[in-house]
Amino acid sequence: QARRNAQKKDPRIGSKKPIQLVVDAKQKTTKQERRLTNEQELAMLENDAQLMVLLDRLDSGENLGTGLQKYVDEKLARIEHLMGRLGLLDDEEPEEIEEFPEFAERKAKSDDDLLAEFDDFNMDDFK
Repeated sequence: QARRNAQKKDPRIGSKKPIQLVVDAKQKTTKQERRLTNEQELAMLENDAQLMVLLDRLDSGENLGTGLQKYVDEKLARIEHLMGRLGLLDDEEPEEIEEFPEFAERKAKSDDDLLAEFDDFNMDDFK
């Protein structure tokens, strides 16, 4: 019996597991198939529930930790990059809309001009 136990534990005998002799060809996906299209990736990022929750927390004035803030920054940068590639992002900075053009003119005046205008002001015009 000791001899049988020794024969069973002999490491040279090997495994009794059957080995498949014919290899099945697996269809490997190419990089293009694995990679999402820009539109799909943008849609996936815009529908990211975790990102939306974090953005809502930021909008409410809550401070996020460094890890969460980094996550939000990376995702927003990726969204901006994808929108730029798809042509959805305006390259030009939005121009300031002047609601009151008369105030814009006053801002351009120097201090001396404002002082001269104050000195020339006539209160009798408002009576």
